[in-house]
Amino acid sequence: MGYQRYAPLPTGERIGLRGLLSADCQAHYEDQREAGPGRLVVFGLRYLTNPSLHATLLVRLITHTPRWTSWFWRNVLVTKHAMDVHPDIRVGPGLVLPHPLGIVIGPGVIIGRNVTIFQNVTLGARRRHTRADLQRLRITPRIEDGVRIFAGSVVVGAITVGAGTTIGANSYVDCDLPPESMVRGGGGSVRRGPA
Repeated sequence: MGYQRYAPLPTGERIGLRGLLSADCQAHYEDQREAGPGRLVVFGLRYLTNPSLHATLLVRLITHTPRWTSWFWRNVLVTKHAMDVHPDIRVGPGLVLPHPLGIVIGPGVIIGRNVTIFQNVTLGARRRHTRADLQRLRITPRIEDGVRIFAGSVVVGAITVGAGTTIGANSYVDCDLPPESMVRGGGGSVRRGPA
C-alpha cells in the first residue's frame, strides 16, 4: 500500500487528500449547516481548536504522504494524542474520531465511509505478522461504511464488520459481523438487525 496521491476506496473510487479532508469536516459538523456571518466565525474557531479534527488531519497526512515524511506525522500523532496509526491503511471519507486518545490502527486495515471510532479502540491483526503476510493475505479487519466503534473495543483478525454496525464499549470482536448488527461489550452478544 504505502504512499498514494489518491486514496483508493473499497469501491475502487479515488479521492484526493483535499476531498477527504472536506468530507471529514462535514462529518464533524453536520449539525452546523445553517451558517450566518456570526456562525461562520464560531465554526472557524471550533475548526482550528478541535482535537478530533487535528487527529483526523494527522491520520490523512500519515496515509497520504511519502513514507519518509509519514513517520514524522505518525510521531506527532503519537505525541499529541497517544494514538498510533500505521501508514499502510485505507480510510474512506467522513472519518470521525470524537475522543482521539489511545486509538491503535495496524497495517492493512480498511475503513469505509463515515466511520466513527471512539477512544482506546484497537483495530489490527490477531497475531504477529510480517510485511509479506500483509501483501499475501488479508489478516486485518475490513470496516464497512457507517460503522460506530465505541470506547475500549478490540476488533482483530481477517474479518468484515458490516455496514451500519454498532460495536459497544469494551467489546472483543474476532468474527464477521453482518450489516446493521449490534455487539454488546463485556462478553455480550451480537444482535442482528437494526442497531
